[in-house]
Amino acid sequence: MQLCLAWVRKNQMIMSRLRRCRSVVSTFGLVVLVGSCAGAGSAPNGPADVDAGSEVEQPTNAAPTESVQAAPTPGLKLLSHRGVHHTFDPEGVDDQTCTATRIDPPTHQYIENTLPSIEAAFTAGAHVVEIDIAPTVDGVLAVFHDADVGCRTNGQGRVRSRTWSELSELDVGYGYTADGETYPLRGHGVGLMPRLEEVFGAFPDGKFLVNFKNDNETDAALLRQVVEAEEASGQVWAVSGGAAVVDTYLSLTGARGFSEASIRKCLGEYVATADGDPFPRACENTVIGVPLDLAPALVDWPGAFVERMASHGTDVIVSGPGLSGIDTREDFDRLPDSVDLYVWTNRVEMLAG
Repeated sequence: MQLCLAWVRKNQMIMSRLRRCRSVVSTFGLVVLVGSCAGAGSAPNGPADVDAGSEVEQPTNAAPTESVQAAPTPGLKLLSHRGVHHTFDPEGVDDQTCTATRIDPPTHQYIENTLPSIEAAFTAGAHVVEIDIAPTVDGVLAVFHDADVGCRTNGQGRVRSRTWSELSELDVGYGYTADGETYPLRGHGVGLMPRLEEVFGAFPDGKFLVNFKNDNETDAALLRQVVEAEEASGQVWAVSGGAAVVDTYLSLTGARGFSEASIRKCLGEYVATADGDPFPRACENTVIGVPLDLAPALVDWPGAFVERMASHGTDVIVSGPGLSGIDTREDFDRLPDSVDLYVWTNRVEMLAG
């Protein structure tokens, strides 16, 4: 996953400022500069440890009876990746890895991207929940992480090649295992894959980061249709994904969103223009992600940096390096609680309270 950014090569000032940043990794679907930057603090290297002997929480399969949403508060805000879900060892993971077969020993039976999982995330204190969408062959936006159902479910084939009727009957917990021999979620996810309309309807006060699983411009038009039909524009906090589909959705709706390309452009221009003077247009009215490894390279991080972004309509997500989130209470408590940051986490239930 290591790449080189052309703008770094071409700009000696940036190289001078970031001379100790030497790698690029993928973070929440983005590729940004990270590495051994001067002053970089410690950050989580992977999911938090789990206690295999602890009691397993049992979710209800019923849709929520009322909306659950964290009350607005100043300071840190939790952004729950996939809702309450099962973490896994990210070492060696690529786009072809079936992560359901390498989960940590489970302590609950919530399954990512389902209504019980989303409800549990909001109940735990999430301000925003990230969900993944992909269209079926008959034009339904299914809420499901993978492009192919073969890893996590008892089905086969790409989401785009299946009808909603077929997908709605699958067991979305079928493929999860920590040891390759036992499948503790099997049978608990039958019929739990929701369509996007169900998510909006179940959580009318909820805020969502909607992630396109395909960089296909037609998916943007389909999302706009669903959002308009459900009157859910206020529930879409932002969208993310490939540049083509994100840019198309933004042009159709005026919403906020981000891609790898948009974040690279914003941060590149920010550093290149003496840390945002004048303020880069690429950083206006958007969302950007900053891994903790990169943060020390940004002058005035975090307070003044975040305030400048906010004054131009932009929210900042902070994450751990690589594929990790801020997943332990210890790492969360290291963050400045007076700064309006969105905290990317895989373990929202661990950070509650």
